[in-house]
Amino acid sequence: MRIPIEKLSLAIINANSFYEAGLAAREDDKEEDLSVSDMLFKAIPATVNFCFSAELFLKAIISQFGLEFDKTHNLRKLFDVLPSGLQKGLGVAYGMIPGTNARFFVDNIDSISNSFAELRYFGINAFEEKQIKVPFLFAYQFATIIKELVLSINKKTAELIKSF
Repeated sequence: MRIPIEKLSLAIINANSFYEAGLAAREDDKEEDLSVSDMLFKAIPATVNFCFSAELFLKAIISQFGLEFDKTHNLRKLFDVLPSGLQKGLGVAYGMIPGTNARFFVDNIDSISNSFAELRYFGINAFEEKQIKVPFLFAYQFATIIKELVLSINKKTAELIKSF
């Protein structure tokens, strides 16, 4: 699959909307020791929105490079489609966040790869029975880095988003 070039700006705007919804749900950077209400009403919705926005941003980047992606929500599978130089560059950008490093970035994409699919129905389906960790801090950081890359490539769309 590939997003048609004439729909790329709309896809990026849509991805940004889910990112902004994640920010609205997220009130702090805590990743551990969340109360049940914090998990249900803040961390889970924020993580779902950040992961879905990252998915859409990744699909936009992949499409811009003229590459194809499978129909999936899996962030690792989408990340792996990116050219290796771009993957490394994203890891370096992540390493610029205080207290982080590039190797952690690549190693931990798997921690959020299926969060959109698994967490959006938390408590309703079979996933409720397993112990979950809500990786919303990494989901936020990953989505932010992918967003910044997409908007740096798509300056006109970035300007349009700023005007909202």
